[in-house]
Amino acid sequence: IFRGHVARLVKHRFGSPLVDLLYNDYASASQRAALMQELYGNVHVLKLAENQVHSLSEALTLNPGRRRVMLNNLTDLLTTLATKGLVKYSIVQPLLLEYLQIQSTVHLAVDYLRDNPTLPPLLHYLHPTGAQKLSRK
Repeated sequence: IFRGHVARLVKHRFGSPLVDLLYNDYASASQRAALMQELYGNVHVLKLAENQVHSLSEALTLNPGRRRVMLNNLTDLLTTLATKGLVKYSIVQPLLLEYLQIQSTVHLAVDYLRDNPTLPPLLHYLHPTGAQKLSRK
């Protein structure tokens, strides 16, 4: 039922907790990976499912020509989620951590988030281990 609609549902105020419940309580490891792959971009175009991609860095390595498009789409998705206060969900936190680790301008992104009063502090929503990983960079 959710296949192909995960990114749209995660952006929705009522859909996001539902996807998070599905991700945490009902999905197996392979189903969790499939849910995350949908957040990276179009699974069929990027050939993520047949290549067993489990992280954003693997997806970017598999599709070097689409790196900029994928990162721009993730920027838009994460900005929308941050603006709506939906970054607190556990399906979004690993995506946010991977995104911030991959971006070459991590420090600029962190400074932007700190200086921009309209966005909630995203680092506050990261799981403590994720925040520790990011702070080591």
